[in-house]
Amino acid sequence: MKKGVITVYLAITFSLILSLFLSAFEAARAGAYRVAVECALRSAILSAFAEYNKELLNRYDLMFIDLTYQTDRYSNEALAERVENRMEENLNPFDGEGYDPGADLFGRSEVIAEIKEIRKATDSYGAVMRNQAVEYMKDLVSADFIQDLQSLKEIQTMYSLTEEKYESENETVILSGESCEEDSSLILSDDEKKEVSVLSNPDVELYFLQPLDLLVMKGDVWDVSGKTFNPLDVPSARIAAVSNGDATGLLTDPVSELLFTEYCMQKSGNYLNPKENTYLRYETEYLIAGTPNDSANLSAVIHLIFGLRTLANAVSLKQDFEKMAEIEATSLVLSVLTRSDPKTIANTLVFLWAAAEATYDTEDLLKGKKVELIKEAKTFHTSLAGGLSGLLGAGASFSNMALVDSVDFSSESTSIGEYSSGGKTMGSNIRLSYEDYLRLFLMSQPEVLLGMRMMDVMELNIRQTKGNDWFRMDQCVDLAEFYASVQSSFGVNYTIRRRYGYDF
Repeated sequence: MKKGVITVYLAITFSLILSLFLSAFEAARAGAYRVAVECALRSAILSAFAEYNKELLNRYDLMFIDLTYQTDRYSNEALAERVENRMEENLNPFDGEGYDPGADLFGRSEVIAEIKEIRKATDSYGAVMRNQAVEYMKDLVSADFIQDLQSLKEIQTMYSLTEEKYESENETVILSGESCEEDSSLILSDDEKKEVSVLSNPDVELYFLQPLDLLVMKGDVWDVSGKTFNPLDVPSARIAAVSNGDATGLLTDPVSELLFTEYCMQKSGNYLNPKENTYLRYETEYLIAGTPNDSANLSAVIHLIFGLRTLANAVSLKQDFEKMAEIEATSLVLSVLTRSDPKTIANTLVFLWAAAEATYDTEDLLKGKKVELIKEAKTFHTSLAGGLSGLLGAGASFSNMALVDSVDFSSESTSIGEYSSGGKTMGSNIRLSYEDYLRLFLMSQPEVLLGMRMMDVMELNIRQTKGNDWFRMDQCVDLAEFYASVQSSFGVNYTIRRRYGYDF
């Protein structure tokens, strides 16, 4: 009897120990399976995010997944399917191809992956793309250069060198010209207008160029690009419809705006420095003007430069006592002939003289030269008599303007960014290049509009590369939140949530 009692006791004890061991084993298997699922999801997400568009990275230093995956179809499910397939490969590595040592422990797993949140480059009207661009520029642009740009912007504001100011002054001159009863030479006649307009040949790609463009570009005008694109097939025409993610608050400070402006300058070509293998030759000009035609964008920028240079030259004239004395004397004579207010005529003469000088400035800028923002007397190309004879006598021809014998730019003037290495301080007496004026115009653009146009340029160029015919900026992703539901063959189910992105 004692022997039988001991046998039952051991059996019961062994059963309890075996039950405890199996429970611990099951708990260990469930815990190990959870770790395996988490590692499989992380590995799958990293693998999916490693498929960033290489052309976008190489050309614009931006990291985004292109949901088109070089096809004509695009959807958020394409990214979810990639994560789901790679999770299944990680959890079922052999899947019928040889012996799987883990199959006896975990069995086969079924995976369903979904995307609950996704952030695209165009969200919040391109704020995501701009944020990446700004983070990239922070390592390239010095604080001195940013200070330089801020000073330049302040000088522009101080002297009211804006397109609106130019339009206002121009309208004043036109009205004063119409009020003159006898001096009809202030306005081009119909024959003179026809003589000028005939230079624009509608049979060539230069259709959008205007007389001013032909005047300042001269023979180079025949090398102007007239490339166009479909304005409805670019991100700026599409992203206003839907914005999937919330990217507000990424860019809020003025420094970020300046950094993005410089990013646009560095990554886009222009008239003087076009980039290779681009759809548009004048990309920066497109960022400013926004028309789907190369020559139209260039023409618009030339007119903006001409207007800004006219205003700057007007400031120069008003600061020069000798030139203003000459203008006032001339205005008194003209007031007798036209029976107009001498002050009105003086303002008109200032504007016309400044405009005549601006044609030379614009021509110099288009040739790659630098021009002082606010000129001194000795740096003027034209005289009052020569300038007016060209403007009023020959209509649109400025070839007879009198030139100053020697033009010696002041040694005290500085170029943008120059003072950072030489210890100089930017003031009003600075010299600007064509690209510096492009910077000024870019800084005047609303940041959202500038970002959308930059994405237009990116998409047009990326589509030129091999395999990216269907590339779309509004299908580029840099962050996503995944929900993965995993069901094991031994009855354990897990639902895991993970958020991943290219964090900068």
